[in-house]
Amino acid sequence: ITVPPMVRAEITLYWRPGDLRRRDADGPETSKKAAIDALVRAGILPDDSWRQVPRSWCEIVHPEPKAPGTCWLVIRRLADVEDAPSIWDQDPLTGDR
Repeated sequence: ITVPPMVRAEITLYWRPGDLRRRDADGPETSKKAAIDALVRAGILPDDSWRQVPRSWCEIVHPEPKAPGTCWLVIRRLADVEDAPSIWDQDPLTGDR
């Protein structure tokens, strides 16, 4: 799979455990961080700051019987910073720009 370079992205790490053992919901967070760092090192994202990756999260997918555990990323390209409205561009009380 080839992922083209992008300026901004929203990233979801999906994790399907290999069994039904009890898991912490934040368990995959370190893997998500490593995956985003790898996207930067590979030149897909220029940086992993909040301006380039304003949203990222993990979703745990229910295990399938006899299926191995796995994880995958979904990377959704977002508009470039210049084109994207920002909450920092408006008054937090009135919403005025």
